[in-house]
Amino acid sequence: SQRAARRTIELKGQYGNLNTPKLDYFASDVWGKLGVVVDGSTFDTEGFKNVVENERGVIDNEATVQYNNVNVKLDYSPAPSTKVFFRTGHFSESRGNGKITEVNDTDWNTWNGGVRLLMSGGSDLQATIFGDYATFHSTFVAVPVTTPPRNSVRLTVDQTVPTDAFGGMVQYSRPLGARNVLGVGGDWR
Repeated sequence: SQRAARRTIELKGQYGNLNTPKLDYFASDVWGKLGVVVDGSTFDTEGFKNVVENERGVIDNEATVQYNNVNVKLDYSPAPSTKVFFRTGHFSESRGNGKITEVNDTDWNTWNGGVRLLMSGGSDLQATIFGDYATFHSTFVAVPVTTPPRNSVRLTVDQTVPTDAFGGMVQYSRPLGARNVLGVGGDWR
């Protein structure tokens, strides 16, 4: 994402056919050694029929999507050799797949933070941690042969997939002479 700049606001609106508005936004400011960025987007559509009219049945409706995401980033530099950051974000999406009872939904929250220290002799120490928490839900249906056509559905999949992750890393590097660098680190999840 973009770096924080003094008193910045950007808005980009779009509008398409089938009632599909979209808005992207970005705002940032800097207060002394702290930079703050907020960005995101929102989108919605009333959808469209994805089955031709003469083949449609009572099970068919519009394929739709609605999503929102927002991210916040904080960067703090108390000294030229020290940088600290924190980021967090949220994403949600809801889709209708064009048939009754067939949907996909996602909800995701994330965060990460860290520090970087530039030390004497060119040494560099970095440490970060992160967390992700998401849930994906979807349903799929089969459309059996019926008279009239496309008159009923059979649920074939109804799944919910939670995903949680947590981890981090630490890394140290130091120049060894003019041509070599020693690097040591580790990560965990």
